[in-house]
Amino acid sequence: MYRSDRNCCWDPKPNNLNAPFCFLKQHTCKGYEVKSTEESATGTLIHLSLLGGSQGCSRFGQDIPNLAVHIDYETESRVRVKIIDSDKKRYEIPAFALPNPESSARRNVAKRDYTVKYTKSPFTFSVTRVSTGEVIFDSSVAGMDSLVYEDEYLEISSVLPDDANIYGLGEVVTAFRRDPRGTRQTMWARDAATPVDENLYGSHPFHLEMRKGLAHGVFLRNSNGMDVIITPKKITYKVIGGILDFTIFLGPKPTDVVQQYTELVGRPHMPPAWSLGFHQSRYGYNNIGEVEEVVKRYRQENLPLDGVWIDIDYMDSFKDFTYDEARFPQARIRALASDLAAHNQSMVLIIDPGIPIAPGYEPYDTGMKEDVFIKTLTGKPIEGRVWPGQTYFPDFMNTNETWAFWQRQLAKTRADIGDNVYPWIDMNEPSNFCNGPCTKDSPGFNPALDKEVSANAYLTNSPEDRDKDIRIASEIEHLAKRQEAAAPINLKYAINNAGRQAPLDEKTLAENAVHKNGLRLTDTHNLYGHMEAMATHHSLLQLNPNQRPFILTRSSFSGTGTHLLSLSAPICCSYVGINLLRRLLSFTSSFNRIVCCQVDRQVYYLFRALRTR
Repeated sequence: MYRSDRNCCWDPKPNNLNAPFCFLKQHTCKGYEVKSTEESATGTLIHLSLLGGSQGCSRFGQDIPNLAVHIDYETESRVRVKIIDSDKKRYEIPAFALPNPESSARRNVAKRDYTVKYTKSPFTFSVTRVSTGEVIFDSSVAGMDSLVYEDEYLEISSVLPDDANIYGLGEVVTAFRRDPRGTRQTMWARDAATPVDENLYGSHPFHLEMRKGLAHGVFLRNSNGMDVIITPKKITYKVIGGILDFTIFLGPKPTDVVQQYTELVGRPHMPPAWSLGFHQSRYGYNNIGEVEEVVKRYRQENLPLDGVWIDIDYMDSFKDFTYDEARFPQARIRALASDLAAHNQSMVLIIDPGIPIAPGYEPYDTGMKEDVFIKTLTGKPIEGRVWPGQTYFPDFMNTNETWAFWQRQLAKTRADIGDNVYPWIDMNEPSNFCNGPCTKDSPGFNPALDKEVSANAYLTNSPEDRDKDIRIASEIEHLAKRQEAAAPINLKYAINNAGRQAPLDEKTLAENAVHKNGLRLTDTHNLYGHMEAMATHHSLLQLNPNQRPFILTRSSFSGTGTHLLSLSAPICCSYVGINLLRRLLSFTSSFNRIVCCQVDRQVYYLFRALRTR
């Protein structure tokens, strides 16, 4: 039924479908009309203006009056439709962060597998498969606005068939096939281990659809936060910044779509052979002797072992690039790495991006001197809090100073431990124990808690302190966030972060932080782990060009698989953990060559219980 108070048709659905109750809203936006076009052999440029000189929707801000639509026939099986502001430069994913399709060699565009058509008033566009006449993307959707383009809110929809078969749109724990009755997938990198149907560590705005036995793919080249909503007969993109930049892949086989997509974002990284073997990873080693004993037992039992992983236990007070000399002395870690190398085995050490604010700690001192940290609008490094306490975060968008800084730190680890030690980059959404900045002048900051956390008061890594770590971390989560004095981010459309429209800075950095190149973290948040991965991959190749890098990341974006492997889950230790198997399948739709999850020992009992059913 139509509800005038909500300006939509109203059809409540079961909660487990996560589908909007409102749909097919009445037209409130006139959209845009075509003013002029420029045709060429390789595409079309279309100039748009708000229809009839209207003010537009003004749904979440003022509508942009003039747009340009670039339709580029990039290959015979790949077409790009890019919609930008004609009058003002807007944020786009930088070419250094993701290969720019404009640089791709055009070929056989005269014999395309597709045609692109558009309507003039209101402007809509469609892409049709030539061989079958099937329209695979059509922005003229009954009851939906044809195009909304505001400064901090973009919306466009496409028609879907009944019971659509869509795969991808990760990272998420959900069914391999996305539910056509109701799916709301949020893209916002988030530190969350096992929630079902919520946004997680990575963002991959790509999906593959099977229709009448043929496959095609759709990629939205946009790193801003967004909701992608699938309801019967349509898919809708609601994006909080950037531009609309679609690439559509014609397939027609799923393997063809994979090849076409990875040709664009980068072919998957070829890992070293040893990384395809058996690995031992654990959080909670009390000392290096326990790790040595584990390796010894593997050999005694004649069990295969290719990689030994050590979590933050090895660090001195959880500080990157350090060693707890009482429990994990550097000399013994190096001796173990040497022993592993003698058996064609490798070591993986975890590294978090947060650098503790600790004068006298070399990475902090060097980072401050070389100006490598993300800043607030006032020009000061932005503070967060993770395992070592108050921290600054490297600005990996700064591909000069920060990448050089990162390479020197990784070189030090190689010099300390050996050439068979590889990085596991974690906490890189980036994760934060506070909501936004967490400083002593934050409203509601608890001085007693700060005293307990600071000066390494509890950061000993000792077993008796572990419960304290967890308790303090949970308290820190609820510290009040600090509002910056200048130009705070105040987005009016709330994406469905954490399944409840949580603030964008929940458990991460303040989104009005800025990079050295002037980009806002609001726009680049989903790229933080991706850029750290690129910096790490570049560093390892510089350190040893003849050694194939191995890196594991927790956060990722489209194209991250070009540089490394992706960690899809930290643990699997309950019946809910069975969803991780679905998650791994879903993650492969983003075409990371290898994905993996740590498996907790409780899984043995879980699967034993399942076998008895």
